[in-house]
Amino acid sequence: MQETVYSEDGITFNLDSPEECEDGDTYFSGNKRIIPPSRLLDSQYLVDRLLEDMEEALYDEVGEVAEGNIIMSEASKNGLMDIISTYIESNVTVNAYGVDDIEEHTHGTL
Repeated sequence: MQETVYSEDGITFNLDSPEECEDGDTYFSGNKRIIPPSRLLDSQYLVDRLLEDMEEALYDEVGEVAEGNIIMSEASKNGLMDIISTYIESNVTVNAYGVDDIEEHTHGTL
């Protein structure tokens, strides 16, 4: 079910309907769009960065021989990305939302 949000400037939307508008005032409405936390996450980047950080730490331990010696299969990378995405979806709340289908209205007119 779509939830309608409103704005006086077309930029900042909230759930309050424009009841205080006077006839002729312009306001905007749109459909609230929930943003899933995992959409904000680039799990491929995170996994690649984790492996790079591990290789740098290994370099600090053993020097040049570290290059190419942190190995993870593509299947394992995909599994780790799934774990990260699932964890984020279950444990992170996004308190902002997007707005779709924005329409401009003039108060007091049909």
